[in-house]
Amino acid sequence: WKYPDLNWRSTDMKKAVKVIIRGYHGRGFGAALIKALPYRRICHVSLVFYFNDGSAWEYESIQGKGVVNHAPTTGKKFEAYAPDLSPAQVEQAHREAKGITGPYDWRAIFGFVLPGMKPSEKAWICSEFVAYIMAKIGRRLSKREPFMETPTFVCDSNEAGPRNTMYEELNAA
Repeated sequence: WKYPDLNWRSTDMKKAVKVIIRGYHGRGFGAALIKALPYRRICHVSLVFYFNDGSAWEYESIQGKGVVNHAPTTGKKFEAYAPDLSPAQVEQAHREAKGITGPYDWRAIFGFVLPGMKPSEKAWICSEFVAYIMAKIGRRLSKREPFMETPTFVCDSNEAGPRNTMYEELNAA
């Protein structure tokens, strides 16, 4: 017998059946830095999990907050990518995403423009978070460790899946 986990969330009792990688077109100060780089179409990425009861939950690393999860963002322009994952991979990705905590990694953001600045091992940027989760389920998006790629690289990876516009209706305010 195991003691119950007192920190469970409402998503613990649901089964994740689909995951979408969202690529946003601009958010905050970090977005301004990323737009200064080549391949800058996407400024932020997140994972949205869809559950067997029809609900959805978004996991991301946000500047000023670190790793958070919440109802899917609406009213912002994004592209949606649908990786081709087995049901077991979707469930594993959800378990991995639920288990990650940590602050936002400003060192990693500045490392994109200041080559000597190394990312923190205890903090996350959005693309690092998404690439790490995908690597944990056998779908490596990034070629480097830590997963220091831009959000655009994450979305353009063959493993991210095809751009899928059928989810754009979630973008309505």
